Amino acid sequence: MATQVYLIANDLLGIIKIGISRAPLERLNTLQNSSGCELRLIKSAKPTRKASLVEKELHDLFSSNRGIGEWFELNEDEAIQAFKIACKKRKPSNRKVPVWLAKNRYQHKKVI
Repeated sequence: MATQVYLIANDLLGIIKIGISRAPLERLNTLQNSSGCELRLIKSAKPTRKASLVEKELHDLFSSNRGIGEWFELNEDEAIQAFKIACKKRKPSNRKVPVWLAKNRYQHKKVI
């Protein structure tokens, strides 16, 4: 099972948790049982790159809104929009341009 990034809301307090888990619904239930407040899963997704990198990127993006731990005071629509963008980003390619292509890429002959 792949690790997913998730958003969990505590509507009573107006905060959103940004985290990672292989089983977001189970994570929701665990948090629910220990929180004393009703929580809901806003969104979860398997990102196109490592989940921990996406989680860190979102934590950094919203650092000024951080409450305690991984809970943030966020507008839900803004959190969802950032979540979708971060999860769809591609990891940078480590492939280098082949030497033969790099040498010939800009050596076009002028056609008359």
